[in-house]
Amino acid sequence: MTRPSPNLRAGHAELADRAYDALRDLIVTRALRPGQKVTAESLSHRFGVSRTTVKTALDQLAAEGLVDVRPQVGTFIRGLTATDVRELWDLRVMLETFAAQQGVDRASDAQRAELRCLVEQMDPLVDQREYRERRYADAVALNRRLHELIVETANNTHLVGLYRRLGAHFHIIDFHS
Repeated sequence: MTRPSPNLRAGHAELADRAYDALRDLIVTRALRPGQKVTAESLSHRFGVSRTTVKTALDQLAAEGLVDVRPQVGTFIRGLTATDVRELWDLRVMLETFAAQQGVDRASDAQRAELRCLVEQMDPLVDQREYRERRYADAVALNRRLHELIVETANNTHLVGLYRRLGAHFHIIDFHS
């Protein structure tokens, strides 16, 4: 009996995804500041993974516009300009408005139930249109899921993929607004 060849890259891919998630979170929460230089070596020590794993995550973050890679200079956390924020808000309104229009007819019963549940969970976290400070992180997480679910109700995989690729930028704006 012939044994199948093991997929040796599976472990690397999973680690790269986890390194990407951790780095993305540090960027969104501004634990890594705009303009700050980062190196694969220092991040690999921080996360306990290889430099190759970190480089894979940094390449993905660069493709999403969250870091700038300057050959022979280094990799830097990218900040958002006022123009970026305005343009991203415009894009977010377009995507979510379209998704909501499509979702009216396409949303599943489960999606509708989750939307209701999210709104009910958010209600006690808001006081006169302002988030209660001590529950701010909870409110942001619920709000993030609410907006993503609105896009998911359109049942358009390309729209959801585009929205998720831009999601870190939206989250940076939300986190600091």
